Amino acid sequence: MLDILYFILIYPLEQSLDFILGFLIKCLHSPALSIIAISILINLFLFKLFVYTDRLAESDKAIKQKLDSRIKGWKSVYKGAKLHAFTKTLYRQNHYHPIFALRGLGGLALQIPFFIAIAAVISKSSVFEGISFLWINDLSKPDSVLFANLHILPLLMTIFTLLNVFISSKERAARIQGTLIALIFLVLLYNMPSALVLYWTINTLFYLLKSVINNYKLSLRRNKSQETSKIFSVIHHHCDSSKESSSCHKPTTCHSEGVQSMTEESANTRFFAHTRNDKVDSIDCHASQVKLAMTKGVCCHKSINVDSSNDNTNKSLYINISIFAILNISFLICVFSPFAVYSSDVSQFDPTQTSATLSALFGIFLLSSFVCIYLTSFFYNTRLLKLGTFAASVILLIGLVYTFILDYNVVT
Repeated sequence: MLDILYFILIYPLEQSLDFILGFLIKCLHSPALSIIAISILINLFLFKLFVYTDRLAESDKAIKQKLDSRIKGWKSVYKGAKLHAFTKTLYRQNHYHPIFALRGLGGLALQIPFFIAIAAVISKSSVFEGISFLWINDLSKPDSVLFANLHILPLLMTIFTLLNVFISSKERAARIQGTLIALIFLVLLYNMPSALVLYWTINTLFYLLKSVINNYKLSLRRNKSQETSKIFSVIHHHCDSSKESSSCHKPTTCHSEGVQSMTEESANTRFFAHTRNDKVDSIDCHASQVKLAMTKGVCCHKSINVDSSNDNTNKSLYINISIFAILNISFLICVFSPFAVYSSDVSQFDPTQTSATLSALFGIFLLSSFVCIYLTSFFYNTRLLKLGTFAASVILLIGLVYTFILDYNVVT
């Protein structure tokens, strides 16, 4: 069973990474730089999935904090089975499950198949034997300093991981979890070949840089939101306290001018930003107009919302058609056609390799489908979506006609 899983999940990825690594070694003329390059390429390739898993984790974290605040209030009143029943009901009403906390490990889970595959490539390759890099004498062996049998690279990898854990998370439980994972990888990779440890060290460094950039963007966003809230609070306070702002409190006038103010919303906002340090006496009715235009002018956007809904429906239809076409094309190329050749004359193949061959074909189908669908997802919000869907549909029709109508050997 493990062999079948290996040929389905790891073997196609191992062959692909072996080919890419060999190509990089020919181009860079350095196995060490090739390991660094392939690590960076894999992280860039999976970056969109990393962002998606991070968003899921942040969303679940926000929901968990909100629910925990309510559960904390219940604990002073309810206990035992009643508290458990209320908690379970609260989770179900908010579509949350405690297992969602593991979504924070989604990025690590995505890297595990690549890690296993690159480990198999390095263990089977002899290109790293006797190759030195920096203080490492041999990339096929663990690195050691001259004065002690101490492996520096695994320790450096662990330091990067711990820095990432303490930068990306402020919660104690998440930090403990990240520390345990860092220690597990330290134990697993301490005596591994330096090429494999170098690959994972670059991964941890990539994660660390991503966390630093995310924290910087988050701090900028918080500062901007706080500044905006301060501006509008000052404007709102002035509009409420001014004696000469009677026109600001006429809902009919403001409502009639609400539609027109929607077109001037961005200009008013810029005007508020430029005059936030001046006297707010010059800002009278603009704040209430913007507010009422945002709250009462929803009817003006009904047609826009309908058009947006139609666009989303059409885009979803094109996406589903493209995914369906890609899956069928990959199945015809990677499974159906090779199996037709294989079954046409089974005697020319080793019968002991039948399960491995069929499993590898299915694994190649899964990998190729994932890669094609993932690459096309970058064009979902562009005009190339329709063109790509049309091209994939045409290719699928050509493949079906060739396979089931023109290829008489398969039919017979």
